[in-house]
Amino acid sequence: MAPPRLSSILQPPSAVDPRVWRACAGWSSRLPPIGSHVCYFPEGHAEHAWYPPDLSAVLGGGGAPFFRCRVVGGRLLANRRSDEVFSEIRLDPSPSAAPTEEAAAAAWSGGGEGDDGGMAWFVKILTESDANCGGGFSVPRSCAEHIFPPLNLAAEPPVQTLSISDLHGTAWKFCHIYRGTPRRHLLTTGWSKFAESKRLISGDAIIFVKDKSNGDLFVGFRRALRLFDADSPFLPFLAEIDPEEDERTISELGFSRCVRGRIPSANVVEAARSADLGRPFEVLYYPKAGLPEFVVPEAEVDAAMRVPWKVGMRVTLSVEGEDSSTMHNVLGTGQNLHGVCFR
Repeated sequence: MAPPRLSSILQPPSAVDPRVWRACAGWSSRLPPIGSHVCYFPEGHAEHAWYPPDLSAVLGGGGAPFFRCRVVGGRLLANRRSDEVFSEIRLDPSPSAAPTEEAAAAAWSGGGEGDDGGMAWFVKILTESDANCGGGFSVPRSCAEHIFPPLNLAAEPPVQTLSISDLHGTAWKFCHIYRGTPRRHLLTTGWSKFAESKRLISGDAIIFVKDKSNGDLFVGFRRALRLFDADSPFLPFLAEIDPEEDERTISELGFSRCVRGRIPSANVVEAARSADLGRPFEVLYYPKAGLPEFVVPEAEVDAAMRVPWKVGMRVTLSVEGEDSSTMHNVLGTGQNLHGVCFR
């Protein structure tokens, strides 16, 4: 009997249109093409787990900190509790691995890097006023003019009813009005119920997406996350979080706001063990979680391993802007080398 999909361990997720998925994931998110060769890093995978798993039985042999695999399938999904998008990636470490028929026919990519896939979107970081369940949502002018249908500004007041679908297919009705002194765009009726249902807080990012072909509107989120693991060599400034506190948060909200906490630790151990034994396995990947990728194109890993890294070398890191609408480069200097570190 085939093992259950990892995503079925949690509340069943929703399948998401690849183009909407890409808009919600952000420009920096990457999906390895089905059939491509990648390197799977168990230690990177472990950083996405609820609590650090023990991988010593798999990685204790002193070999390379990664496994070469082929991407044989995948699905683009949304978490029903948090409305965050994620991907289920199926990997096979055997040399003869080939994509499954299901995978070959699946809609996986919503356009290449830099391609909007026929969608337009706008991202806003919620303010305290926006997240207040007793108030309304202040709509940036650019969003109102380029994402929402045009208002009849000759009416008094200019007002319309919007129907916007969440990532699970539920349609939400909002009153969009243009009023005040000075005038501004607002979502009023319907917003409070929506904000309460989605458990929105200040710092969450809301993404409004429009299908350019028919005007259909969608809404997704990127949750404000708390950082975790003060001992991380990659993020030395992270603050420690009380595990009991986070368990209470998961119990109350149905999802964790910790940057860790997306994947059960046991699933990481099982994936690493399967990779070590040469068996096919699945991983769940949440983009924009504040942590690095752990399924990386093989060519990039090989190219990086050919670089004679040394202390003092100048390096460039591409970083996504806060609202995920732009990418910019950050320059730095290598200050230390970790020969056995997966990074």
